Amino acid sequence: MLYPYKKNNQYGLIDKDGKIITPTKYEYVDHFSEGLIGVDEIMTYRHLFIKKRTRSIFSYIDILGNTIIQDVNIISGQPFSEGLAFTRFKKEEKDGFINKEGEIVIPPIFESQFALGFSEGLANIRINNKYGFINKKAEEIIPFKYDSAAEFHDGFALVKNRSKKSFIDKKGNKLKTLKCIIDDSTYGGFKEQLAVISVSKKSGIININGDLVIDPIYDMLGGFNEGLCPARKNNVYGYLNPSGEYAIEPKFANALDFRNGVAPATLDKKQWGLINTKGEFILPPSFDYIQPFGEDDYTYSKANTWPLTLAHQGQSKYYINAEGETILEYESKEDKQKFQNEMLETAFRKKVKAQEIWDKAKWAHDGVMITKKGAVKPFYFLLKWLLEKNLLTTEGETIYQDKNNLDICIARFMVTDLAADFLDRYYKVWFETEAIANFQIDPDMSFENNENLDIYWEFYLSKRNEQ
Repeated sequence: MLYPYKKNNQYGLIDKDGKIITPTKYEYVDHFSEGLIGVDEIMTYRHLFIKKRTRSIFSYIDILGNTIIQDVNIISGQPFSEGLAFTRFKKEEKDGFINKEGEIVIPPIFESQFALGFSEGLANIRINNKYGFINKKAEEIIPFKYDSAAEFHDGFALVKNRSKKSFIDKKGNKLKTLKCIIDDSTYGGFKEQLAVISVSKKSGIININGDLVIDPIYDMLGGFNEGLCPARKNNVYGYLNPSGEYAIEPKFANALDFRNGVAPATLDKKQWGLINTKGEFILPPSFDYIQPFGEDDYTYSKANTWPLTLAHQGQSKYYINAEGETILEYESKEDKQKFQNEMLETAFRKKVKAQEIWDKAKWAHDGVMITKKGAVKPFYFLLKWLLEKNLLTTEGETIYQDKNNLDICIARFMVTDLAADFLDRYYKVWFETEAIANFQIDPDMSFENNENLDIYWEFYLSKRNEQ
C-alpha cells in the first residue's frame, strides 16, 4: 500500500511506515489498488530552440515505485479492479480495459469517459448518458437505461432512473422490498449484505432478501462496516450490530465507519479521536477532523486494508495509523503557505475581466447532490463576510437579509468597487482552492477560519498598497 504526500504542489509516495518510496515528481496520484497505482508524472524535455518543456505522462507503478505500465497512447486510467483497469486511449479518443501487463483486454470502443470498473464480474458503463453493465467479454448484460449506476456488492447494484433509486441483481431484476427510499450512506449499495433505507425520513436496514431487519427509527445510519453501523438518534451517535442492538452506546456528537478495528469519533464536533470496538478512545480527541480509513482526498476505497488515514489539524494534515500514532505530515504548513503565496501573487498579477455576476445558486431538484440549503449556504457565508468588512452596498445588505433565497447570486451591484476588484481576481481561485463546492454537497459542514478568505483579502490589500 502506498500513500501520497505533497511538496511544492507535487506528489510523492510513502509506505505505511512513512518511508519515502518515490520523491515528489507527480502531478496527480490515484489510490493504490491490487498492487498498482496510477500516476501522472511531470516530465521535462528539450524541444528544438526552446530550452525545455514539461508534460505529464500517465503510468501505473508498483509498491516499490517501479513503472509497470506506460503507454503513450494511454492518457488516463482508473484503479485496477478484478485485474482490469478502465483506461482512456489518445489515438482512438475512446475507452477500454487493460490488464496488469498493459495488454488490451476490451478494445477502446466506449465513448463514456466514465466507469467504476469491474465488481462481481460486471462493469457499469455510461453510453449516451445512460448506464448499463457489461461482462469481461464486453457483452451487454444489463441494458443501458439508467441515469446512474453503482458497483455490484453482495449480488446487487444501486441504480437510479429519474429520481427513483432501486437495487437490481445481475440479471437486471429489481429487488422486491418495502416501499422506501434507498439511502446514499451505503456508498453505492449493500455492505456486509445490509443496506440503509428511509421511511418517512427515518432510517432503517434491509437485507439482500429485501426484508426489513432494523426498523426505521433513526435520524441517520451510516451503513455497516466490520459488523458495526454508526447510528444517530436525537443528535447523538452510537453503533448498532446487525441485530439492531447497540454495540456501542450513544454518546458521540459524530461518529464514522469502522476500519482496521477503529473509527473516527468526536464528543463535541470540535476535536476528533479514534475509538475501538468497545467505544473507548485509543487516540484521545486531539484533531480538528479524522477521515475514515480508506477515504482519501479524492475517493472512497473499496478495500478494508488501509493502514493509514489523514488527520486534520489547522492548515496541516498528518498520516496516522490505527494505533493513533502520527506517521508523517502530508503537506507541511510552511510548504503550503509558500505555494499559497505564489498562487495569490499569480492571481493578483493576472489580467482579469470585470464580472457582473461571479456565481449563482444552483441545486439538484431531486436533492441527490445539492440540496436547497447547500445551494445557498456559500453565498450567505460570503455575504456575511463582506458585511463584516463593510464591503456590501445598500442593495447587498438588503439581499443578505432575505435568507434562503434560491435565486440569490453574487453580483457586482451588491458590493463596493474595492470588493468587486477583489472578487474579480480571487473569487474563482478561492472557490476552487478551498473546495467550497463541498459545502453545497454537505450543507452540515461548518466554515472554519472563514475558509482562508481573510488571508486572500490581506494579501490583496498588501499588493494594492505596493502599487
